[in-house]
Amino acid sequence: MKILWVVNIMLPEFAQRTGRSFSSREGWLSGLLRQVRQNGDIYGLHIAFPTDDMKLVGNVTVIDGVTYHAFYEDLSHPEYYVKDLEGVFKKLIADIDPDILHVFGTEFPHALSAVIAFNNPARTIVGMQGICRRIAEDYMAGIPSTVANTASFRDIIRKDWPRVQRRKFRLRAVSETAALRLAGNVIGRTEFDREAVLEINEELRYFCVNEIMRESFYEGSWNIDDARRHTIFTGQGDYPIKGLHFLIQSCGMLIKDYPDLEIKIAGNSIINAGSFKERMKLPIYGKYLLRLIDECGLNGHVSVTGMLGEESMKKEYLSAGLFVLPSYVENSPNTLSEAMLLGVPVVTSDAGGIKSMISESEGFIFPRGDVNKLAEGIRRVWELMDDDPNALSEMTQRCRKRALDEFDGRKNYESLMSVYNTVAGIEG
Repeated sequence: MKILWVVNIMLPEFAQRTGRSFSSREGWLSGLLRQVRQNGDIYGLHIAFPTDDMKLVGNVTVIDGVTYHAFYEDLSHPEYYVKDLEGVFKKLIADIDPDILHVFGTEFPHALSAVIAFNNPARTIVGMQGICRRIAEDYMAGIPSTVANTASFRDIIRKDWPRVQRRKFRLRAVSETAALRLAGNVIGRTEFDREAVLEINEELRYFCVNEIMRESFYEGSWNIDDARRHTIFTGQGDYPIKGLHFLIQSCGMLIKDYPDLEIKIAGNSIINAGSFKERMKLPIYGKYLLRLIDECGLNGHVSVTGMLGEESMKKEYLSAGLFVLPSYVENSPNTLSEAMLLGVPVVTSDAGGIKSMISESEGFIFPRGDVNKLAEGIRRVWELMDDDPNALSEMTQRCRKRALDEFDGRKNYESLMSVYNTVAGIEG
């Protein structure tokens, strides 16, 4: 079988071999590629990825039997559909002649271009990551209208304040909907994404295949004795749906009882304001977060780590007292999967597909946007640390056991191979 993967990022394998920087996003792709190499069931794997580096465009690079193809896309404006990409993919597909097209994600316009160019719904698979339509619907995530309808200097220059950002996701949702209507098969992981895609195209064949996480997260386990008990670790918080404003408000309710409380946020910072230049670069949402931090008495208690590599990310999980996912919209977030694999105590919202990933016996789940219940969940973890650490350990180990089963690399790889065989019409 020849398979063409169309992905959203330059994979770390390619970047490292060619001496380029890379994103740690979508780490499960590296996990899946690792299984491909270990098992060798795909004999002709091609991976096409977008770039705005013209030196890479059109290059074909073979790394240990996997062929990489770079195509140009304006990555800073993924909301605009560029019809010329259809021609790019038609040529690429003609050269490769794949048995199956597997598009990972619907967030970029190249997903629709690839589906149109392949023109074979029965052999087309669209893998769901985020769901643009749902993001657009709930983008404001409870932020005040004075923030949603306002722009900072940086936002005006970039034409990128919350209302504009929501409009961009609505445009991306148009391409997403078109791609799903033209595809014949979809891979998802949660009841949330299943319902969302079948609302668009009830004729789709839906397959449930869990992801494979980065290798190091399958080893090691959180230990209460090694943790900074009142340190909260969370994933990126650079736009409203990630719910960082909810976490800050909740911690404002806790700071008097836990004066050593600390929030550590992985990812790019939108709250750096040490200099005039940095303040001028702040988006309106970042300014709102800074105001909340001040109002909640959390100055000096909130920090952003910057983008982290695999080992640094793992270190942050293991050294934290708990992991909090305050998101307002999610499908199946990698950060939650990684925290579960490591057995870190979890407090998470019930947004989107999260209820398909974790139960109330495995972590503390609160209604999305409910800052009081979020604060209660955090407090409950810290109370268990002091009063009943064995009960907390039993909860985290149940969570870890579930994650090790659901994200088992070999099992999920075999599930994907079964989907490929079904789509290709090959008997198992």
